[in-house]
Amino acid sequence: MPGFSAWLGLENAAAHVRTYESEYVPGLLQTESYMRELLRHTRRPQEEIDRQVEIRLKRQAILTREVDPARLNVVVNEAVLRRVLGGPELMREQLKHLAGLATAANIKLQVVPFRSGFHPAMTDSFTMLSFEDAKVGPIVHIEALGSATVIDDRERVRGYEDTWADLIGTAAGHDRSISMLKEAASPVTAASRAATA
Repeated sequence: MPGFSAWLGLENAAAHVRTYESEYVPGLLQTESYMRELLRHTRRPQEEIDRQVEIRLKRQAILTREVDPARLNVVVNEAVLRRVLGGPELMREQLKHLAGLATAANIKLQVVPFRSGFHPAMTDSFTMLSFEDAKVGPIVHIEALGSATVIDDRERVRGYEDTWADLIGTAAGHDRSISMLKEAASPVTAASRAATA
């Protein structure tokens, strides 16, 4: 199984990235301020936080490169939009950034509403990479507290592909998800104004 550096190489080579996140905005869509706030809570030294931010910002280039930008399909739990991280202003910035990115032709965003109840990915956040080369099968990356797992076994990966298919069927469509994003940003904006009044 590849280590983190090898995983970054695979991500950079991917033609299609599918990711589900239950708790926070996926790294490929984070603002720098949001990144730093997340990493601050890991209690890492400042130099390590700076290094991780630099790596994460470079990773995002796969979505905007001039030649063959990666396609990104993202599904997030509604909690990702509703949890205010780092204060109203920081969160407003992140939600506006997310809304802007979601208009790109190669990015599709879906939100799993709270009202959906049970959904097929409640136990795992995960990322799945697919490649143009048909000889290279898709792989799955799962992050846990202090560790990460990469799955390339075809049968296990197929299970995640089935979960993904169920997940996008459960989530709101792209347009409705963008509306949910804007709705979530409204109270954050109001809270920010109230705090500075």
